[in-house]
Amino acid sequence: MAETGAARLVDLHAHIMPGVDDGPQTLEEALAMARAALADGVGQIVATPHVRDSGLTREEFGRRLEDLRRAFAAHRVDVEVHPGAEVSLEPDIFRWLAEGLAWPIASTRYVLVELPFFAFPPYTDEVIFRLQVEGYKPILAHPERNAFLAAKPERLQALVERGVLVQITATSVLGGFGAQAKSAAVAFLERGLVHVLASDAHSAAHRPPLLTEAAREAERIVGPGAWSLVSANPAAILGDGEEIEPARPARRARRSRYGEAR
Repeated sequence: MAETGAARLVDLHAHIMPGVDDGPQTLEEALAMARAALADGVGQIVATPHVRDSGLTREEFGRRLEDLRRAFAAHRVDVEVHPGAEVSLEPDIFRWLAEGLAWPIASTRYVLVELPFFAFPPYTDEVIFRLQVEGYKPILAHPERNAFLAAKPERLQALVERGVLVQITATSVLGGFGAQAKSAAVAFLERGLVHVLASDAHSAAHRPPLLTEAAREAERIVGPGAWSLVSANPAAILGDGEEIEPARPARRARRSRYGEAR
């Protein structure tokens, strides 16, 4: 990864915890994912299982996370794993957070939330507002795969203007989820609406971590600032930072009619 030198990438959204959702089902699969991520230049991963209706508690998740960390150390897989969750954005989120059935990223107030893929529920704005009133900082996962937001990027812009952070998925940027998701991801990058680029990896083979390749593609759209989406920004989120800026397209020099840059 020549673009970032010796720096290590941070993957803020990955389903690497074995046996809890549609990610890896065995420790061996989780180890394969971690090795693939490490080979891609990733040094830190946030384990973000789906927690809606899973019955998994924050306490049990913590125990499983420690087991996973010990396994990584035993197998000499030098990847740091942080706690997180991917939480369905719906009115019950407040009960889940209160009862330990959902939780923020690491020890921060950032909560990774997701919408249904084919709807923008009418309660969305109110739930986001209430989360912010209660001190949480919502990060909206993969909005490019939401049909409503993909067709109406101005609605995503309105959320960003209200303080919502946006995470798009590497596979979307690379076209793996189809033309609509890729087009939306590109549009969001061009509008300066993206704060984080993450893998949303589910396995080493079928939904692998592809951060470096996706960051290179994003760099073609917004310039070198794309690398902040996989390094500085997710690292700042893990540190509960306050000012997380989106990557904005680099301004290109205008040329006069004589071909000289202005």
